[in-house]
Amino acid sequence: MRVILLSIALSILLISCLNEPKISEKYTDDEIALLFKDIYLAKAAASEVRKPVQDSVLNVYLEQISNFHNITPEEFQQIEIELSHDIKRLERIMIIVEKDFDAMNKLDDRGLE
Repeated sequence: MRVILLSIALSILLISCLNEPKISEKYTDDEIALLFKDIYLAKAAASEVRKPVQDSVLNVYLEQISNFHNITPEEFQQIEIELSHDIKRLERIMIIVEKDFDAMNKLDDRGLE
C-alpha cells in the first residue's frame, strides 16, 4: 500500500513539474525583443561611463528596466536559459531586434544629413 501511495505521489509531482509553463512563454517575441534591446542599450550607455562607477550605473539601468518590464533579474536569466534551448524562437527574436536597430540607425542617418 505504501509503495502504491508513494508511486502516486511521485507521479503527481512529475506531472506537475512537466506541465509547468516556461517563463519565456509568458512573453511574446516582441516583448522579449524589447527587453533585449533595452538591456543592450543600457550596457552600451554604461560602457561610456568611467570605469569606477560603470557597474553601479549599469545596475541602476537594469533595475529600471526590470521595473519597466515588470520582470525580475532571475526571470530574465531563466528566459535566456530557455531561449538557449529554443534556437528557432531566439532567432525570430533576434531578427526583430536587428530590424528595430536598423530602423533606429536609418533615423540617425537622416538626422545627420
